[in-house]
Amino acid sequence: MKSSSKGASPRPSNAKSSSVVAVSDGLKAWEVLKGKSQHIDLILTEVELPSISGFALLTLITEHQVCKNIPVIMMSA
Repeated sequence: MKSSSKGASPRPSNAKSSSVVAVSDGLKAWEVLKGKSQHIDLILTEVELPSISGFALLTLITEHQVCKNIPVIMMSA
């Protein structure tokens, strides 16, 4: 995105920055979620995961006091 010649910023000064945390399997995802659950706004996961299934991960999420409030989107190829 280009800024205008008037010096306008492409991002409002009150905008939050975002980052993505990617992991290779369900157990690693669960470890990240337990450790950083207050800083995660959305969980995007595949149904078919190595180590534990996406459904097993979803069960862990919904049973966790903090994680259960994070929206989850599950995908399947």
